[in-house]
Amino acid sequence: MASILNVDQITATATDGNITVTPNGTGIFVPKKVPSFYAFNNATQTISDQTWTRVDLQGELFDTCNNFNTSNGRFTAPVAGIYSFTTAINFGTNTASGGYVYADVLKTTAGGSQAQYYTFGLRLDGQVISSDTQINGSIMLPLGPDDYVQMGAYQDVASGSATLTNGRCYFTGHLVSGT
Repeated sequence: MASILNVDQITATATDGNITVTPNGTGIFVPKKVPSFYAFNNATQTISDQTWTRVDLQGELFDTCNNFNTSNGRFTAPVAGIYSFTTAINFGTNTASGGYVYADVLKTTAGGSQAQYYTFGLRLDGQVISSDTQINGSIMLPLGPDDYVQMGAYQDVASGSATLTNGRCYFTGHLVSGT
């Protein structure tokens, strides 16, 4: 026989309140705090040819648990889990024809090992990416406590370099589930 627990709120004995769960009236429990962030660039940035460049993300729209650091562009996982990330790059200049453009999420574990995960790639093959073109990508990654991720951009073109548009590049992420 199943038991029924009929309460308005379940609260842990932890003093920080981070694990309080409140039902929303639909039968779905909504966590009080879920690590999530939206970071964006607030200056134009040049991406040199054939060089992975970490995108300068110095602004935040939100950072629910204060896990994104705007001084180094890192999101540090507070708990082990599966996290979803989205990258968006907006080019402020025309790129040269031929070559490639990419974005990635670089994961660094608490132990220091790194792994690169591409979120999008585009082969130009005689075409150019015109100014004000935005390209988005997403990925889900497992992170352990104190692992961190950063967003990067890359171009490999026949000549020149591209700039990223001020305020139009962003990196978002949130915890999907604990592990």
